[in-house]
Amino acid sequence: MVSYRLVKIRILKPSLAATQAMDQENAGLQEASQLLQAGRFVEAERLLVALLATRSQCPDAWFLLGAARHQSGNADGALIAFAKARRLAPGHRQAFSAHASVLFDLERYEEALLEYRALVDGFPGDAQLHVNLGIVLERLGRQEEALKAYEQSLVCAPGFPSALNNRAIVLAALGRGAEALAAYDELVAEHPASADYHFNRAELLHGLGRFDESVAAIDCALRLDQRHVNALIQQALNLSVLGRIEEAREFLVQARSVDAQKFHKFRNPYDTVFGDNDKGLDPRLVYLQYLYSRQTLCDWSRHDEYLEKFEGLVAASRGKPNEIRDPRLPFRSLAFPMAEAVRTSLATGVARAVREHANVREEERRPARRVSEGRRLRVGYVSPDFRVHPTAFLIQPVFELHDRARFEIYGYSLMPDDQSEIRRRIENSIDVFRDVADMEDARIAERISMDQIDVLVDLAGYTDFSRPGVFTRRPGSVQVNYLGYPGTLGAGCIDYAIVDHEVCPAGAERFWTETLVYMPCCYFAASRRDFLAAKRSSRASTGLPATAFVICCFNNAHKVEPIAFSIWMRVLLAVPDAVLWIYADDPRVRENLAREATSRGIEHGRLVFAPYWTHERHLGRLTHADLMVDTFHYNAHTTTLDALAAGVPVLTCTGTTMPSRAATSMLKAFGLTELVAPDFAQYEERLLFFCRNRSELQKIRTKMIQNYDKAPFFDTPGLVRDLEFALEIMVGRDRAGLPPVALDMSTEKRKAAGN
Repeated sequence: MVSYRLVKIRILKPSLAATQAMDQENAGLQEASQLLQAGRFVEAERLLVALLATRSQCPDAWFLLGAARHQSGNADGALIAFAKARRLAPGHRQAFSAHASVLFDLERYEEALLEYRALVDGFPGDAQLHVNLGIVLERLGRQEEALKAYEQSLVCAPGFPSALNNRAIVLAALGRGAEALAAYDELVAEHPASADYHFNRAELLHGLGRFDESVAAIDCALRLDQRHVNALIQQALNLSVLGRIEEAREFLVQARSVDAQKFHKFRNPYDTVFGDNDKGLDPRLVYLQYLYSRQTLCDWSRHDEYLEKFEGLVAASRGKPNEIRDPRLPFRSLAFPMAEAVRTSLATGVARAVREHANVREEERRPARRVSEGRRLRVGYVSPDFRVHPTAFLIQPVFELHDRARFEIYGYSLMPDDQSEIRRRIENSIDVFRDVADMEDARIAERISMDQIDVLVDLAGYTDFSRPGVFTRRPGSVQVNYLGYPGTLGAGCIDYAIVDHEVCPAGAERFWTETLVYMPCCYFAASRRDFLAAKRSSRASTGLPATAFVICCFNNAHKVEPIAFSIWMRVLLAVPDAVLWIYADDPRVRENLAREATSRGIEHGRLVFAPYWTHERHLGRLTHADLMVDTFHYNAHTTTLDALAAGVPVLTCTGTTMPSRAATSMLKAFGLTELVAPDFAQYEERLLFFCRNRSELQKIRTKMIQNYDKAPFFDTPGLVRDLEFALEIMVGRDRAGLPPVALDMSTEKRKAAGN
């Protein structure tokens, strides 16, 4: 954000009184100082150069020349002048400090640090020098040392404002919020007329989540300075996260009217959209960003409010000039109940925004070209997740199993090499692998077009680090949404989406802009290879009790809903020897879940928190779970696959959307329909039944062992053959100039067999 400091540049504009003390007799120096005070830096420099032509050994003249040059933007010239003043007068404190200050401005921090250390050694009682030293240390990331410098400044001058201010900022950065707030309380008590200090205190209160108090602190700042742009913006942020959208909008309008340039320079802590700070400071987006961040930490204090406003704000903006089109929101919407029409509208609006941002004006459904004949079909896979990521482990066997007699496989990585084993495996299983992480969207699209890709597959959709701007430029003849994003992208440039009849039952197609291709079985790419190669761990290494019945949920925290958690807690109350083993790598998630458990009557120790482990180690620990429980609105995807591969039954509840039906699709493909509950009540009933009738779970485990070889779910070669057949049909239609058409691959296979 913006916290204000009392920086040290003031020493480069010496006061008239200081100059008179240097040389009461010299009218030239006095005149130069007056010009500096008036901001007439070029005239001051001209006068001082003339003066130095006859008095080249005058350190004060060199010092003033350095100040004039610095204020004119000539930092290198200022360094020369300050250095000359230092040589002529080794005790000239201002010249030494000014030289260090310019080094700091030039980002030569290590050199500035050495000079400030020498200065505080030479003048240990100068409070401002200790402050300057602290600022340099902060810039170097040495916060603890900076804190000591500010505290030493306060020893020299108790109550020194800049030291108190900067000390509070460092305390906040170090996570010592209570101490930082106490420091600000002292500061505003001593200097109640400083709008900046009230602003800084308000900013800290906002960061601490004390928004009503931050509102009051900003009121104090604005009473002192009604044109304080950053205070106006901060008040808009306060009101935004409180859900007071229209009031927040008024403060933003006022801030922009006061100083548009300063408004645009404000660093929005809630991110921006497409780099446009105006849109990023939309109060609706600030509200949705803040409340979503709370959900990712399992802070459900405003959960119902968030769900209601999420859908309401999106629905109210549909078709309007200020339509919500934040590319982060479609993915976030998948984890929450929302009308499918609203969710589709959100995705469609985002796709339009992507196209407009890319400045693509041609009809987006126009193919880039017809597919080339007489060679293998070129299939390009685009993803930011060719690294340690669930998608990488899912898709790599598909790359390996593609029929190289018919297909040539290209990979385009949107993220840099993470030096992982899975990255190497992907590179080795793809014919042409291109790292395009450093390229702009237009350049990536050009590269793909030059490669003459016949089918371009988007493996990311609107997930982190994806590049929908590549696809909107239509570099592939046929473009497909597959595997990485369980929903429509709302983009006319994406021709097909690969699904199955379980995740997209009859009627679901009306909420997709892509034409749907239904795989004969589960659309998911499943393999047991990684599990079979994984290293097993001991139960003791996981922190699990030796004899407990282990219910586990390894879904990411943003998927965990209060309703599912409440069911799990009721079952724990009913089954005293059971524990919930839940993924929670963030201490804030652990704290929030522990509090929620306590409020539901579950004592400490009945929740066992699983930290992040590498993929190989994670697969090895899964065998210690007795039963995995699923979340409702956004099922476990790769996590379900991992559990089934490890022989762990997974209990799910069928929803109405693709992400809420993914586990149903996998379980049915694996022949485990008894683990699919039709509603929340039966989900709870079945969970309690399995916990009390563990022999039934053992029967299911035996069935799983039998099904590994005969159920279609783990038939990865079969899935790849079906996928390739689908790709060939898409290409054939494109070659014939026909539009995309819905495909049921079971039907297509029967037709092909009949021919």
